[in-house]
Amino acid sequence: MRFGSRWLLGLPLTLLLVACPERRRPPEAPDAGVAAQAPEATETPAVAEAADVGTPVPTAAILLLQLTAELTDGGTQPVSADDDGTFVLEPAQVLLVTSNVPVSNYRIRLLDESERALASDDTAEAAADGTLRYRIQLAVPLVPGSRYTLIMDSQSGTAIEGLQDRTFDELRMELQTTGEKPPPPPKPGRRRRR
Repeated sequence: MRFGSRWLLGLPLTLLLVACPERRRPPEAPDAGVAAQAPEATETPAVAEAADVGTPVPTAAILLLQLTAELTDGGTQPVSADDDGTFVLEPAQVLLVTSNVPVSNYRIRLLDESERALASDDTAEAAADGTLRYRIQLAVPLVPGSRYTLIMDSQSGTAIEGLQDRTFDELRMELQTTGEKPPPPPKPGRRRRR
């Protein structure tokens, strides 16, 4: 098994995205009469802010999403990726998206093969640790053998926001439902005029 395949199987429930680099101030120019000194070792902003408060605040440089499908029989199925990175799931009517870090300024959409948003009743809530739990209740179940795209992007502006001024780029998960795609409905026959 290739390394890439093992990696995908090792993280079957997550989608990784590297966060934008931290915003840093440019180094200050030394005074004209003072020799330049080596920079002192400092704490990272995340550690420093946690030290000020007294309790560690969990932060992450990456945003991970986990997708779970609630099946029509009442069970749940963690959605995992196959070798090419497509997440495979059974046709479901309810999807649960969870994040590893608290986020704001986001929206989540599920698109079909034609890039049209699917009709759904969505609810979002914060878990006890502040992470996102987003439930998508679709109007109709997903079609077997079809492709979908789950997108998490910013509601306004250019980036999804996290704690301590961290920002994250758009996330996309390519989904494929199991089973065979049903044949298209027959075209209505034309009536001949008499």
